[in-house]
Amino acid sequence: MTNYKQTLDNYLQDLTNPSWSSKGLEDLFSSLDGSKAQKLNAILKHIEQKFSGYQEDVNQTQFNFLRQITLFNYYGKEESIESKDLEWLLTSFVARKTQVKAMLLALLLPLESLDKEVTENIEDLLKESPAQEWIK
Repeated sequence: MTNYKQTLDNYLQDLTNPSWSSKGLEDLFSSLDGSKAQKLNAILKHIEQKFSGYQEDVNQTQFNFLRQITLFNYYGKEESIESKDLEWLLTSFVARKTQVKAMLLALLLPLESLDKEVTENIEDLLKESPAQEWIK
């Protein structure tokens, strides 16, 4: 299971300019064991850790990478990830708000399902960002 981390690390060697392929991400997702939620959580937790010290605004390339990852939530017949599956990300966001976490939450969950204060924080962080269209 550590191979997926090495693959993600390769994609994120330059955090400001991730380099990946759709096919590579598809293979990565397919190679993991578990449910869709378990696979996504493993990938998302590693991405969150990689960006933990990142303080700058998220650029279009970073957003495209994050969006590509979250699209796996909507592939296949298995149920999409639910807010209970992302409780760890929500807790992490409340403790330390970042654009990366805000983007992941906005791309994966309906904002109206979150607390009003959390939704407002996400909306504020994503104004004027590449993810702005996802918060409308």
